[in-house]
Amino acid sequence: MFRETNVKDLCVELASEGKILNTWTSSGKKKPIDSSRIELCAMR
Repeated sequence: MFRETNVKDLCVELASEGKILNTWTSSGKKKPIDSSRIELCAMR
């Protein structure tokens, strides 16, 4: 079972691997918040 904090950590990890876009740091956050948009990166 995942808790919200686990999902946020996973998003940070996926963003560092380039698999999803890191859209939350533009608002000064280290992890996504409820209003953060999660987007896949374009395929190479």
